[in-house]
Amino acid sequence: CICEQKVIDAICIGEGEFPLLELACSIRSGEQSTKVNNMWFRQNGRIIKNEIRDSISDLDALPFPDRDLYVKKYPDALHMLTFMCGRGCSFNCSYCFNKGMKELYKGKGSWVRFKSNERIIEEIQEAIIKYPAKYVFFSDDTFNLNAAKLKEFLRIYKEKINIPFLTSMRIDLASEEQIEWLKQSGV
Repeated sequence: CICEQKVIDAICIGEGEFPLLELACSIRSGEQSTKVNNMWFRQNGRIIKNEIRDSISDLDALPFPDRDLYVKKYPDALHMLTFMCGRGCSFNCSYCFNKGMKELYKGKGSWVRFKSNERIIEEIQEAIIKYPAKYVFFSDDTFNLNAAKLKEFLRIYKEKINIPFLTSMRIDLASEEQIEWLKQSGV
């Protein structure tokens, strides 16, 4: 907990894209606001706990991640690029962070969300031009959660990207048909 860690001045709770941008802008302007939703701050010995904002409903609206700093620090990691097709998981496994995140975001929008297939392909194409990779890793919580979306994505991926990939999925959701789609598209 931030309360016990005296070296921590702030912590982001939940999705960080917009709170960290808002915090950076407030620091740049010289105001250093402690009124940033999804952020907790230590100020004068007390903890300021701001509200959780709504989940990001349109993942396509997020900019592509800037991989330059990571690649400069870890150039050997260029053999594989990581992407997310969506966020969240509809299951409540006791060992997984998704259970707590769903509770945190209750009433704040859908926890399970997906990027459009076109946006994912566009991101991969842009990244592999700049950082040619031998493999792709999809770090989704449950890659095979939506079978129809998966089938269409894998068809487009094979056609436009065609690089071997790795991913994680729930075996209890997998069908022999899904396994065949994965095999044909490069897993």
